[in-house]
Amino acid sequence: MSDPGAGRTAPLVLVALLLCSAPATTAEAPASADPAPLAVSPTHIPVTSSFHGATLSIDVSVPSGSEVALKVEGARGRVIFNRKGRVFFLWMNVGEVTVGNAPQVYMLSTSTDLVDLASGETLRRLGLGRHALESQIATRGEGIDRETMLDEFFDYKERGELYGLSQGTLRPDRSDPGGSGSAREHYSVDVALPSSIPVGAYEVGLYAFTKGQLVERATETVTIEKIGFARFVSRLARQHPGEYGLLAIVVAVAAGFSIGLVFSHVGRRPGS
Repeated sequence: MSDPGAGRTAPLVLVALLLCSAPATTAEAPASADPAPLAVSPTHIPVTSSFHGATLSIDVSVPSGSEVALKVEGARGRVIFNRKGRVFFLWMNVGEVTVGNAPQVYMLSTSTDLVDLASGETLRRLGLGRHALESQIATRGEGIDRETMLDEFFDYKERGELYGLSQGTLRPDRSDPGGSGSAREHYSVDVALPSSIPVGAYEVGLYAFTKGQLVERATETVTIEKIGFARFVSRLARQHPGEYGLLAIVVAVAAGFSIGLVFSHVGRRPGS
């Protein structure tokens, strides 16, 4: 009498034998891809009442042998300045100077001099360098020439650490494990942002050139935003200027009262 389970057991045994006899395969880890051309950290910077500036850490990967330009640029807008002049023996406001289509922040670093990076037309098109900016900035003012206006505007921005141009300072990371034979070179750059930097969105741009030709370009966005009490005060000043003024008076009176109270205790003699 045949075993009723034998018909079901035989196929299972056959499958097991086939699995055991199949050649063993080992899954290979995928080859590591090249890093992104541009990586920026952090991409969001909170501004509180104790904000003292921040540092952007930027990692760059470009084709070996190429020259590099790295730009941090803020939104463009219009700035109005009072122009000072001598009236008899006094210095007074004698007019206004308007500078339009100018970035709030402009910081540029390169691996070589701008004249060796690309042609003047390419630099102007990409907005790289002071001459490129000057060709894009609009100025208006009476009794003062355009060149003087631009000189004073750039000097004002540079003193506030909001504009900066550093030529020929970028160097490849010599600790790059790819070595000199690697198809790409890597840069690690820290960009200091001052405490006076305006809130808003900023573009970090990477430009790689070979023999004066743009061969690679990448951008990242960094957002600077007020939070907490600093955000509350900023919104109050914009949306409710009357209440903001009242709050400023209250804070000033409270601060003056507190300082007076402290000095009254400090100046009091023991036992008096």
